[in-house]
Amino acid sequence: MSIRQIAGVVGCLAAGWLLWQGVSAVLTYTSRGGDLYGALMDPPTSALRIVAASAMVLGGLLTAVKLPGGGWCFGIGALTFSTLTAAMALSGADQTLWADEAVISAFAILLAAMLALLKRHHRDLHQQF
Repeated sequence: MSIRQIAGVVGCLAAGWLLWQGVSAVLTYTSRGGDLYGALMDPPTSALRIVAASAMVLGGLLTAVKLPGGGWCFGIGALTFSTLTAAMALSGADQTLWADEAVISAFAILLAAMLALLKRHHRDLHQQF
């Protein structure tokens, strides 16, 4: 297993945890009588978190199985998640709401950079087909 694949698996696991946190917050809100639209879009932080984490999970999986586009998909998710974190911080939200996301965003950007900069071997592409 290459370093790029290991980074993809680590990114997929971390993003899966983020995805679960986003989904569980929505489930908690709706189980207490709230509507789904309110849980996702008022404010849209849950929707953005779920979309960003889903893109990172998909990108990590694509990278782990040596399919093209995984690094780009993970990078788009990481940038979306980082943008969400910056928007929360700049909007004046309490630091306890976005401090963990800031650390995770830095980690996700680092993994995205690894996936973008570490080259796939051409022989890996030929072995797939």
